[in-house]
Amino acid sequence: MEQPVASADQTSENHLNKREPWDLAWQEFELVLGEKPLLDSLHLQINSLERASALLKGCGLNLNVASQRRHSERLLGESVHFLRHVLMGAHERERLPMPSQIQECDDLRVLLVMASDLKPRNQYDRLWACAILKIVHAVASLEFSGMLEDLPLARRQIFRRIKKHLKSTAAEAPAFQHPSGEQIGLAVVDWKEEKSRSSLILKLIHKSENLMDDVFDYIGVRFVVRDNHEIPLLLDALIRRDIVIPHLVIAPRSKNTLIDIGKGKKLLTLAKDLAGHGELTAEEYRESRRHVDWSPDVFRTSGDRSNRFSSNQYRSLQLTVRHLVRLKNPAHRVLTAMSMQLENYQQGIRSNHLLETLVPEENIRFYPLEIQIMDLKSYEDSKFGPSSHEKYKANQLEAARKRILGPLLALDPLILASQAHKTIRCR
Repeated sequence: MEQPVASADQTSENHLNKREPWDLAWQEFELVLGEKPLLDSLHLQINSLERASALLKGCGLNLNVASQRRHSERLLGESVHFLRHVLMGAHERERLPMPSQIQECDDLRVLLVMASDLKPRNQYDRLWACAILKIVHAVASLEFSGMLEDLPLARRQIFRRIKKHLKSTAAEAPAFQHPSGEQIGLAVVDWKEEKSRSSLILKLIHKSENLMDDVFDYIGVRFVVRDNHEIPLLLDALIRRDIVIPHLVIAPRSKNTLIDIGKGKKLLTLAKDLAGHGELTAEEYRESRRHVDWSPDVFRTSGDRSNRFSSNQYRSLQLTVRHLVRLKNPAHRVLTAMSMQLENYQQGIRSNHLLETLVPEENIRFYPLEIQIMDLKSYEDSKFGPSSHEKYKANQLEAARKRILGPLLALDPLILASQAHKTIRCR
Protein backbone atom coordinates (compact mmCIF):
# COMPACT_ATOMS: atom_id res chain seq x y z
CA MET A 1 0.00 0.00 0.00
CA GLU A 2 1.29 3.40 -0.93
CA GLN A 3 2.24 5.51 2.10
CA PRO A 4 0.68 9.00 2.30
CA VAL A 5 3.09 11.82 1.67
CA ALA A 6 3.43 14.21 4.60
CA SER A 7 2.60 17.81 3.87
CA ALA A 8 5.20 20.55 4.28
CA ASP A 9 3.50 21.75 7.47
CA GLN A 10 3.48 18.22 8.92
CA THR A 11 7.12 17.72 8.04
CA SER A 12 8.01 21.00 9.70
CA GLU A 13 6.03 20.08 12.82
CA ASN A 14 7.65 16.65 13.02
CA HIS A 15 11.05 18.27 12.73
CA LEU A 16 10.24 20.64 15.58
CA ASN A 17 9.03 17.86 17.84
CA LYS A 18 12.03 15.63 17.18
CA ARG A 19 15.10 16.58 19.21
CA GLU A 20 18.61 15.62 18.18
CA PRO A 21 20.77 14.17 20.99
CA TRP A 22 22.91 17.31 21.22
CA ASP A 23 20.12 19.76 20.47
CA LEU A 24 20.30 20.77 24.13
CA ALA A 25 17.61 22.68 26.01
CA TRP A 26 19.76 25.70 26.85
CA GLN A 27 16.97 27.76 28.39
CA GLU A 28 16.00 24.86 30.66
CA PHE A 29 19.66 24.52 31.65
CA GLU A 30 19.60 28.13 32.86
CA LEU A 31 16.50 27.48 34.96
CA VAL A 32 17.71 24.18 36.44
CA LEU A 33 21.15 25.56 37.32
CA GLY A 34 19.65 28.67 38.92
CA GLU A 35 21.18 31.07 36.44
CA LYS A 36 17.83 32.59 35.50
CA PRO A 37 14.57 32.89 37.48
CA LEU A 38 11.58 31.07 36.00
CA LEU A 39 9.43 34.16 35.61
CA ASP A 40 12.16 35.92 33.62
CA SER A 41 12.18 33.31 30.85
CA LEU A 42 10.65 34.62 27.64
CA HIS A 43 9.30 31.48 25.96
CA LEU A 44 8.93 27.72 26.25
CA GLN A 45 9.94 24.83 24.00
CA ILE A 46 6.72 22.82 23.86
CA ASN A 47 5.65 22.32 20.28
CA SER A 48 2.75 19.89 20.54
CA LEU A 49 -0.30 19.22 22.66
CA GLU A 50 1.08 15.75 23.42
CA ARG A 51 4.27 17.23 24.87
CA ALA A 52 2.22 19.75 26.83
CA SER A 53 0.04 16.96 28.23
CA ALA A 54 3.10 14.98 29.27
CA LEU A 55 4.63 18.01 30.98
CA LEU A 56 1.46 18.80 32.93
CA LYS A 57 1.11 15.15 33.91
CA GLY A 58 4.69 15.22 35.16
CA CYS A 59 3.71 18.22 37.27
CA GLY A 60 0.86 16.16 38.75
CA LEU A 61 -1.97 17.57 36.63
CA ASN A 62 -3.60 15.03 34.34
CA LEU A 63 -6.10 16.83 32.10
CA ASN A 64 -7.65 13.52 31.06
CA VAL A 65 -9.13 13.31 34.56
CA ALA A 66 -12.29 15.43 34.71
CA SER A 67 -11.74 16.77 38.25
CA GLN A 68 -8.14 17.75 37.49
CA ARG A 69 -9.16 19.41 34.24
CA ARG A 70 -11.79 21.48 36.08
CA HIS A 71 -9.14 22.46 38.62
CA SER A 72 -6.81 23.59 35.83
CA GLU A 73 -9.61 25.67 34.32
CA ARG A 74 -10.15 27.41 37.65
CA LEU A 75 -6.41 28.15 37.90
CA LEU A 76 -6.45 29.59 34.40
CA GLY A 77 -9.56 31.70 35.02
CA GLU A 78 -8.14 33.17 38.23
CA SER A 79 -4.84 33.94 36.51
CA VAL A 80 -6.50 35.79 33.62
CA HIS A 81 -8.62 37.82 36.05
CA PHE A 82 -5.54 38.69 38.16
CA LEU A 83 -3.59 39.79 35.11
CA ARG A 84 -6.31 42.03 33.71
CA HIS A 85 -7.70 43.51 36.92
CA VAL A 86 -4.75 43.64 39.32
CA LEU A 87 -1.70 44.14 37.13
CA MET A 88 -3.35 46.07 34.29
CA GLY A 89 -5.16 49.37 34.43
CA ALA A 90 -8.08 50.41 32.23
CA HIS A 91 -5.77 52.22 29.80
CA GLU A 92 -3.59 49.14 29.36
CA ARG A 93 -6.59 46.87 28.87
CA GLU A 94 -7.63 49.17 26.05
CA ARG A 95 -4.16 49.42 24.53
CA LEU A 96 -3.36 45.70 24.89
CA PRO A 97 -6.57 43.80 24.09
CA MET A 98 -6.58 40.12 24.91
CA PRO A 99 -6.21 37.86 21.86
CA SER A 100 -9.49 36.13 21.05
CA GLN A 101 -7.93 32.65 21.03
CA ILE A 102 -6.60 33.26 24.55
CA GLN A 103 -9.82 34.80 25.79
CA GLU A 104 -11.71 31.71 24.65
CA CYS A 105 -9.05 29.21 25.78
CA ASP A 106 -9.68 26.99 28.80
CA ASP A 107 -6.88 24.50 28.11
CA LEU A 108 -3.44 25.00 29.64
CA ARG A 109 -1.92 22.77 26.95
CA VAL A 110 -2.93 25.21 24.23
CA LEU A 111 -1.31 28.10 26.12
CA LEU A 112 1.89 26.11 26.57
CA VAL A 113 2.10 25.52 22.81
CA MET A 114 1.28 29.18 22.07
CA ALA A 115 4.02 30.29 24.48
CA SER A 116 6.49 28.19 22.47
CA ASP A 117 5.56 29.60 19.05
CA LEU A 118 8.46 31.80 17.92
CA LYS A 119 6.95 32.81 14.59
CA PRO A 120 7.19 36.61 14.31
CA ARG A 121 3.57 36.92 13.17
CA ASN A 122 2.45 35.28 16.44
CA GLN A 123 4.60 37.32 18.80
CA TYR A 124 1.68 39.17 20.40
CA ASP A 125 -0.18 35.93 21.17
CA ARG A 126 2.99 34.34 22.53
CA LEU A 127 3.68 37.21 24.93
CA TRP A 128 0.12 37.06 26.23
CA ALA A 129 0.36 33.28 26.72
CA CYS A 130 3.67 33.64 28.55
CA ALA A 131 2.27 36.34 30.84
CA ILE A 132 -0.74 34.22 31.82
CA LEU A 133 1.31 31.07 32.36
CA LYS A 134 3.66 32.90 34.71
CA ILE A 135 0.68 33.85 36.86
CA VAL A 136 -0.70 30.30 36.62
CA HIS A 137 2.59 29.08 38.08
CA ALA A 138 2.25 31.47 41.04
CA VAL A 139 -1.42 30.61 41.61
CA ALA A 140 -0.63 26.87 41.51
CA SER A 141 2.19 27.39 44.02
CA LEU A 142 -0.32 29.00 46.33
CA GLU A 143 -3.08 26.49 45.64
CA PHE A 144 -1.02 23.37 46.26
CA SER A 145 1.32 24.57 49.02
CA GLY A 146 -0.77 23.14 51.86
CA MET A 147 0.30 26.05 54.08
CA LEU A 148 -2.99 27.91 53.91
CA GLU A 149 -5.32 25.12 54.97
CA ASP A 150 -4.89 25.56 58.74
CA LEU A 151 -3.40 29.06 58.70
CA PRO A 152 -6.16 30.87 60.68
CA LEU A 153 -6.00 28.26 63.46
CA ALA A 154 -2.20 28.34 63.49
CA ARG A 155 -2.24 32.13 63.71
CA ARG A 156 -4.52 32.07 66.75
CA GLN A 157 -2.42 29.41 68.47
CA ILE A 158 0.86 31.30 67.98
CA PHE A 159 -0.63 34.65 68.96
CA ARG A 160 -1.94 33.09 72.19
CA ARG A 161 1.64 32.16 73.11
CA ILE A 162 2.59 35.84 72.86
CA LYS A 163 -0.50 37.43 74.36
CA LYS A 164 -0.22 35.55 77.64
CA HIS A 165 2.93 37.57 78.38
CA LEU A 166 1.32 40.92 77.51
CA LYS A 167 -0.21 43.05 80.21
CA SER A 168 -2.69 45.66 79.16
CA THR A 169 -5.56 47.54 80.80
CA ALA A 170 -7.90 50.24 79.60
CA ALA A 171 -5.90 52.87 81.50
CA GLU A 172 -2.41 51.60 80.61
CA ALA A 173 -0.39 51.01 77.47
CA PRO A 174 0.45 47.36 76.76
CA ALA A 175 3.60 45.97 78.34
CA PHE A 176 5.58 42.78 77.83
CA GLN A 177 6.55 41.01 81.03
CA HIS A 178 10.24 40.17 81.33
CA PRO A 179 10.95 37.05 83.45
CA SER A 180 12.82 39.31 85.88
CA GLY A 181 9.52 41.05 86.64
CA GLU A 182 10.33 44.24 84.76
CA GLN A 183 7.57 45.56 82.51
CA ILE A 184 8.67 46.66 79.04
CA GLY A 185 6.30 49.41 77.96
CA LEU A 186 5.05 49.21 74.38
CA ALA A 187 3.70 52.12 72.37
CA VAL A 188 2.10 49.85 69.74
CA VAL A 189 1.51 46.14 69.17
CA ASP A 190 0.48 45.36 65.58
CA TRP A 191 -0.84 41.89 64.76
CA LYS A 192 -0.39 41.14 61.06
CA GLU A 193 -3.74 40.61 59.40
CA GLU A 194 -4.34 37.63 57.16
CA LYS A 195 -3.03 38.28 53.67
CA SER A 196 -5.54 38.27 50.86
CA ARG A 197 -5.16 35.72 48.09
CA SER A 198 -4.31 38.49 45.58
CA SER A 199 -1.63 39.83 47.93
CA LEU A 200 -0.01 36.40 48.19
CA ILE A 201 -0.07 35.92 44.41
CA LEU A 202 1.51 39.35 43.96
CA LYS A 203 4.22 38.46 46.46
CA LEU A 204 4.99 35.21 44.64
CA ILE A 205 5.23 36.98 41.30
CA HIS A 206 7.74 39.58 42.41
CA LYS A 207 9.89 37.03 44.29
CA SER A 208 12.77 35.72 42.21
CA GLU A 209 12.25 32.16 43.53
CA ASN A 210 8.46 32.16 43.05
CA LEU A 211 8.05 29.56 45.80
CA MET A 212 5.27 29.46 48.36
CA ASP A 213 7.66 27.84 50.83
CA ASP A 214 9.68 31.06 50.82
CA VAL A 215 6.80 33.26 51.97
CA PHE A 216 7.56 33.84 55.63
CA ASP A 217 5.12 36.54 56.71
CA TYR A 218 1.83 34.64 56.87
CA ILE A 219 1.89 35.31 60.62
CA GLY A 220 3.54 38.37 62.11
CA VAL A 221 3.64 40.78 65.01
CA ARG A 222 5.30 44.17 65.41
CA PHE A 223 6.34 45.56 68.78
CA VAL A 224 6.99 49.30 69.05
CA VAL A 225 8.91 50.43 72.13
CA ARG A 226 9.18 54.05 73.21
CA ASP A 227 12.98 54.22 73.22
CA ASN A 228 15.67 52.16 71.54
CA HIS A 229 17.38 51.21 74.85
CA GLU A 230 14.33 48.96 75.52
CA ILE A 231 14.81 46.97 72.30
CA PRO A 232 17.55 44.62 73.62
CA LEU A 233 15.53 44.03 76.79
CA LEU A 234 12.43 43.13 74.77
CA LEU A 235 14.44 40.79 72.54
CA ASP A 236 15.89 39.14 75.65
CA ALA A 237 12.37 38.73 77.09
CA LEU A 238 11.13 37.12 73.87
CA ILE A 239 14.02 34.65 74.01
CA ARG A 240 13.57 33.83 77.69
CA ARG A 241 9.81 33.41 77.20
CA ASP A 242 10.47 30.96 74.35
CA ILE A 243 8.69 33.11 71.80
CA VAL A 244 12.00 33.38 69.95
CA ILE A 245 13.84 30.05 70.19
CA PRO A 246 17.32 30.69 68.74
CA HIS A 247 17.65 27.18 67.32
CA LEU A 248 14.44 27.67 65.31
CA VAL A 249 15.28 31.11 63.92
CA ILE A 250 15.63 31.23 60.13
CA ALA A 251 18.97 33.04 60.21
CA PRO A 252 19.10 34.28 56.58
CA ARG A 253 15.85 36.15 57.27
CA SER A 254 17.22 38.12 60.22
CA LYS A 255 17.73 41.81 59.54
CA ASN A 256 18.84 44.57 61.88
CA THR A 257 19.05 48.21 60.83
CA LEU A 258 18.12 49.65 64.23
CA ILE A 259 20.64 48.82 66.95
CA ASP A 260 24.36 48.05 67.26
CA ILE A 261 24.58 44.97 69.50
CA GLY A 262 28.39 45.07 69.71
CA LYS A 263 28.44 48.72 70.75
CA GLY A 264 25.76 48.22 73.41
CA LYS A 265 27.47 45.10 74.75
CA LYS A 266 30.73 46.99 75.31
CA LEU A 267 29.02 49.81 77.18
CA LEU A 268 26.95 47.45 79.36
CA THR A 269 30.02 45.32 80.16
CA LEU A 270 31.94 48.43 81.15
CA ALA A 271 29.12 49.61 83.44
CA LYS A 272 28.87 46.16 85.02
CA ASP A 273 32.63 46.05 85.65
CA LEU A 274 32.53 49.50 87.27
CA ALA A 275 29.66 48.41 89.50
CA GLY A 276 31.55 45.22 90.39
CA HIS A 277 34.55 47.28 91.54
CA GLY A 278 32.36 49.55 93.60
CA GLU A 279 32.79 52.58 91.35
CA LEU A 280 29.05 52.66 90.63
CA THR A 281 26.27 52.18 93.12
CA ALA A 282 23.48 49.74 92.35
CA GLU A 283 21.17 52.66 91.58
CA GLU A 284 23.77 54.29 89.32
CA TYR A 285 24.29 50.99 87.53
CA ARG A 286 20.54 50.59 86.92
CA GLU A 287 20.33 54.17 85.68
CA SER A 288 23.36 53.76 83.39
CA ARG A 289 21.68 50.86 81.60
CA ARG A 290 18.89 53.20 80.55
CA HIS A 291 21.34 55.62 78.95
CA VAL A 292 23.28 53.17 76.80
CA ASP A 293 23.28 54.38 73.21
CA TRP A 294 22.38 51.42 71.00
CA SER A 295 22.14 53.41 67.77
CA PRO A 296 24.61 52.26 65.11
CA ASP A 297 27.14 54.83 63.96
CA VAL A 298 26.45 53.81 60.35
CA PHE A 299 23.20 52.27 59.18
CA ARG A 300 23.76 49.29 56.93
CA THR A 301 21.97 46.17 55.76
CA SER A 302 23.74 43.06 54.51
CA GLY A 303 23.07 42.64 50.79
CA ASP A 304 21.49 39.20 50.76
CA ARG A 305 19.16 39.95 53.65
CA SER A 306 17.78 43.27 52.48
CA ASN A 307 14.39 43.58 50.84
CA ARG A 308 14.77 45.35 47.53
CA PHE A 309 11.34 46.95 47.94
CA SER A 310 12.08 48.42 51.37
CA SER A 311 13.48 51.92 51.62
CA ASN A 312 17.03 52.16 52.95
CA GLN A 313 15.54 54.55 55.50
CA TYR A 314 13.39 51.79 57.06
CA ARG A 315 14.72 51.05 60.56
CA SER A 316 13.74 47.84 62.32
CA LEU A 317 14.96 44.67 63.94
CA GLN A 318 13.33 41.79 62.11
CA LEU A 319 13.57 38.04 62.52
CA THR A 320 11.63 34.93 61.57
CA VAL A 321 11.26 31.98 63.90
CA ARG A 322 9.52 28.66 63.27
CA HIS A 323 6.75 27.62 65.66
CA LEU A 324 5.50 24.05 65.84
CA VAL A 325 1.71 24.08 65.69
CA ARG A 326 -0.53 21.16 66.67
CA LEU A 327 -4.08 21.24 65.34
CA LYS A 328 -6.85 18.70 65.72
CA ASN A 329 -7.39 16.64 62.59
CA PRO A 330 -11.08 16.82 61.53
CA ALA A 331 -10.77 13.46 59.77
CA HIS A 332 -9.77 11.86 63.07
CA ARG A 333 -12.96 13.12 64.70
CA VAL A 334 -15.01 11.51 61.93
CA LEU A 335 -13.07 8.27 62.36
CA THR A 336 -13.65 8.34 66.12
CA ALA A 337 -17.41 8.75 65.62
CA MET A 338 -17.44 5.89 63.11
CA SER A 339 -15.48 3.72 65.53
CA MET A 340 -18.03 4.31 68.27
CA GLN A 341 -20.86 3.38 65.93
CA LEU A 342 -19.06 0.19 64.87
CA GLU A 343 -18.41 -0.74 68.48
CA ASN A 344 -22.12 -0.43 69.25
CA TYR A 345 -23.05 -2.38 66.13
CA GLN A 346 -20.53 -5.15 66.80
CA GLN A 347 -21.30 -5.30 70.54
CA GLY A 348 -18.06 -3.79 71.71
CA ILE A 349 -15.71 -5.67 69.35
CA ARG A 350 -13.16 -3.21 67.88
CA SER A 351 -12.32 -4.37 64.38
CA ASN A 352 -11.22 -1.04 62.92
CA HIS A 353 -8.10 -0.39 64.99
CA LEU A 354 -5.98 -0.46 61.83
CA LEU A 355 -7.90 2.52 60.45
CA GLU A 356 -6.79 4.66 63.37
CA THR A 357 -3.16 4.30 62.32
CA LEU A 358 -3.99 5.83 58.94
CA VAL A 359 -5.53 9.05 60.27
CA PRO A 360 -3.39 10.97 62.78
CA GLU A 361 -5.12 12.68 65.67
CA GLU A 362 -3.28 15.96 65.01
CA ASN A 363 -1.95 17.87 62.04
CA ILE A 364 1.56 18.97 63.05
CA ARG A 365 3.50 21.56 61.08
CA PHE A 366 6.06 24.31 61.49
CA TYR A 367 4.75 27.80 60.72
CA PRO A 368 7.03 30.83 60.39
CA LEU A 369 6.39 33.79 62.71
CA GLU A 370 7.82 37.13 61.59
CA ILE A 371 8.67 39.49 64.46
CA GLN A 372 9.50 43.15 63.99
CA ILE A 373 10.77 45.42 66.76
CA MET A 374 10.93 49.19 66.27
CA ASP A 375 11.30 52.25 68.44
CA LEU A 376 8.60 54.89 68.32
CA LYS A 377 10.60 57.29 66.14
CA SER A 378 11.32 54.64 63.52
CA TYR A 379 7.67 53.57 63.59
CA GLU A 380 6.43 57.11 63.02
CA ASP A 381 8.95 57.61 60.22
CA SER A 382 7.76 54.41 58.54
CA LYS A 383 4.17 55.67 58.30
CA PHE A 384 5.10 58.46 55.90
CA GLY A 385 7.71 59.24 53.28
CA PRO A 386 9.87 56.83 51.26
CA SER A 387 9.81 54.09 53.93
CA SER A 388 6.01 53.96 54.22
CA HIS A 389 4.09 50.73 53.70
CA GLU A 390 2.10 52.30 50.86
CA LYS A 391 5.33 53.10 49.03
CA TYR A 392 6.55 49.54 49.65
CA LYS A 393 3.37 48.04 48.17
CA ALA A 394 3.53 50.40 45.18
CA ASN A 395 7.12 49.33 44.46
CA GLN A 396 6.10 45.69 44.78
CA LEU A 397 3.20 46.08 42.34
CA GLU A 398 5.34 47.92 39.81
CA ALA A 399 8.01 45.19 39.96
CA ALA A 400 5.37 42.51 39.38
CA ARG A 401 3.89 44.48 36.46
CA LYS A 402 7.28 44.80 34.78
CA ARG A 403 8.04 41.15 35.28
CA ILE A 404 4.78 39.88 33.78
CA LEU A 405 3.83 42.64 31.35
CA GLY A 406 7.28 44.01 30.52
CA PRO A 407 7.62 42.38 27.08
CA LEU A 408 4.04 43.37 26.16
CA LEU A 409 4.48 46.95 27.34
CA ALA A 410 7.73 47.22 25.37
CA LEU A 411 6.24 45.78 22.19
CA ASP A 412 6.98 47.81 19.08
CA PRO A 413 3.91 49.91 18.17
CA LEU A 414 4.01 48.69 14.59
CA ILE A 415 3.98 45.03 15.67
CA LEU A 416 1.22 45.78 18.15
CA ALA A 417 -0.88 47.49 15.49
CA SER A 418 -0.40 44.65 13.01
CA GLN A 419 -1.11 41.76 15.42
CA ALA A 420 -3.61 43.10 17.95
CA HIS A 421 -6.33 43.52 15.33
CA LYS A 422 -7.05 39.79 15.61
CA THR A 423 -8.32 40.21 19.16
CA ILE A 424 -11.76 40.59 20.68
CA ARG A 425 -11.86 43.68 22.79
CA CYS A 426 -13.18 43.08 26.28
CA ARG A 427 -13.61 45.21 29.34
